[in-house]
Amino acid sequence: EASAAGSPADGPAAAGADEAAALAHDLLRGFPEEIGGRERAGLLLLDLARELRTGAPDPGWTETVRALCARAEPVGPALRERAHTALVERLLAPDRPGAELYAFVHADDAELVAAYDRAARTETVRARLRTQPAYAADCFTVWTAHPHAGTAWPPVAAALLAEVLRPAVRAMSAEEVAEVEATVGRTGSSGRAGAFRAWNRSSALGRLGRRIAGRVRRG
Repeated sequence: EASAAGSPADGPAAAGADEAAALAHDLLRGFPEEIGGRERAGLLLLDLARELRTGAPDPGWTETVRALCARAEPVGPALRERAHTALVERLLAPDRPGAELYAFVHADDAELVAAYDRAARTETVRARLRTQPAYAADCFTVWTAHPHAGTAWPPVAAALLAEVLRPAVRAMSAEEVAEVEATVGRTGSSGRAGAFRAWNRSSALGRLGRRIAGRVRRG
């Protein structure tokens, strides 16, 4: 059954899940009328997860994932996790369509936002942030762009800025930080470069204040 798909983790489970997704695609093509209801929704969810990872699925990714999960209920945890992870990993890619990210943020789906938070904290994303100024600029723009979008997104975006992006920017050279600022200015809205500069300055001032406080306590 579709809900028996493996988890998105690396290793044999991932290989099994990929095989299940390929089988789901073949079943949907081979038996378009025979499979319906919850089973069809589960197969469609597996197929969408495959497309999110390897292809160009039709627009409306977030709503499609949510709708298929609802139609496949009770959906297995592994299948739900695979679909959610495929979606948020694609949304964390720098080439994702802006409309898809906007729809995701404004859906105010706490479970999906939590999956995005987990994916953004992986070492893969952290390494990309530390070594690719353009990607760091993109994430700064995204994580500051929707401060009033429902209740699920704003606290997660703020935490990612403080706990994921800030350490990455601290690890950069001055030239790389300048490149981030310039890219934010080119690709973001008016005044976004200034917002990045202020955000980065607040980080430096905070570090200085903590060092001074530490010296005072030791003195």
